[in-house]
Amino acid sequence: MVDLDELRREIILAVSQSKSPREFLRDRRLRELYDQIKSLSPVERGPFGKQINELKQAVEQAIAVRLEELEKVDLKPIDVTAPMDVNSPKPELLPSEQGTIHPAEHLKLSAFLRFLIAWVLSRKSPES
Repeated sequence: MVDLDELRREIILAVSQSKSPREFLRDRRLRELYDQIKSLSPVERGPFGKQINELKQAVEQAIAVRLEELEKVDLKPIDVTAPMDVNSPKPELLPSEQGTIHPAEHLKLSAFLRFLIAWVLSRKSPES
């Protein structure tokens, strides 16, 4: 017969270290315990079944605790007034080979160049 306390410790330890703890509800060892009930006498079935159910409940509690641990994420609260999500990494700027001048900046530069050319031409005119 299997030592249920030892099995409980083994499964709960494995659940506490697992990334997918729900798989332990389908553990082969638990199914084998349920299969052993059939081979027991009717007098022994009740207490043994109760012990198995207590073991399963302890495993379910350990699974619930582990799932809560896995769901916890240590992020700073989101500042809704911030211009961007402060929890996400800052975006990298494009290198100059891949970028272009913003259309508004382009208009400003072209207007400045037109005025500069007009001013230079007005200074070099032979009439002045």
